[in-house]
Amino acid sequence: MLTVRSWDDLDKIMKTHTPLQEVSAIMILILNPNNNSEVQKQVLNNIEYLHLRSGHHVDFYLPGFVNPKSYNAKDMDKYFDSTLFVDFIEDFEAKSIWKYSGGSQLVVIKYMRDTFSFSGIYDINLDRLRMYCPQQIIDGFFEELIRVFDKPGINMDNLFVDTAKKFVLRSQGWDLVSSFFAHEVKTIFSGLYHSAQIFKLFKKKDVRLRIRSNHLSKRK
Repeated sequence: MLTVRSWDDLDKIMKTHTPLQEVSAIMILILNPNNNSEVQKQVLNNIEYLHLRSGHHVDFYLPGFVNPKSYNAKDMDKYFDSTLFVDFIEDFEAKSIWKYSGGSQLVVIKYMRDTFSFSGIYDINLDRLRMYCPQQIIDGFFEELIRVFDKPGINMDNLFVDTAKKFVLRSQGWDLVSSFFAHEVKTIFSGLYHSAQIFKLFKKKDVRLRIRSNHLSKRK
């Protein structure tokens, strides 16, 4: 679990820890302590566990939070900066055609060759998911997602790959997360009444990169 003040912060982390030839999956967990939604409370109440459980295997990046001394649920709001959070969201919206839903979201972005790729991202609306699922199913979703990266694997060239890397999901990281959203989630949510609507939340979205002229005009 890592906090990021801005897109520049995130970019520096990725450039430092991601070799040019590797494709990384960046998991941005968008939480706003000022939002009193049920899923918001649920994730924040479980934030210390998620931080410890994810360990060295996968990082969730938390925009708007500044250097928390701990991930205790009762203290998280003390480290939240609304201005930094809004700036991060608006930068995201300026860089792509992605739009913030106003609630809690898990956004997974591909990073390769020192560049963020907004083509085929995963944007999971956790509030909508909570409408269809009981609390324990949401907890189970995060547990299974972490477990995917809790073991070594074999890449496309049949070479041993250690997926347990800090800061980024390296090498086959994007393939692993794509496979998880396409296949494993069906097992997690199978049998639920609204399963068809749930599975739609895990489909890729092409939010594309805004052309530079539009990006500059919005930021002036």
